[in-house]
Amino acid sequence: ATTLTGLYPYTQYSCYVTANTSVGEGNPSIILPQRTEEAAPPPPFNLIAYNDSSTAITLNWARPQFPNGLIQFYVVVYYPEGNISGAINTTTPNTTLTINGLAFYT
Repeated sequence: ATTLTGLYPYTQYSCYVTANTSVGEGNPSIILPQRTEEAAPPPPFNLIAYNDSSTAITLNWARPQFPNGLIQFYVVVYYPEGNISGAINTTTPNTTLTINGLAFYT
């Protein structure tokens, strides 16, 4: 058995094998397609925030170019400046989220 290393996560590869003797190389085996396993994604990028009102903001971001798998959802964490202990987590499958009900002008 041979382990192939240095492959990209969640990428389709095609593999085949040939046998060789002192006379030369034989015919290839069947081509076997195989996808590597998923890995954790890199961070989203181009995060932009818009203040929609005195109590709401909308966040937009771009999915990672190479997500290393199928992104199921994003986790958005927000909290008042300087109060990380009051952080709120929410999830969304989208690349935009409007957060309503914030304290006025924060």
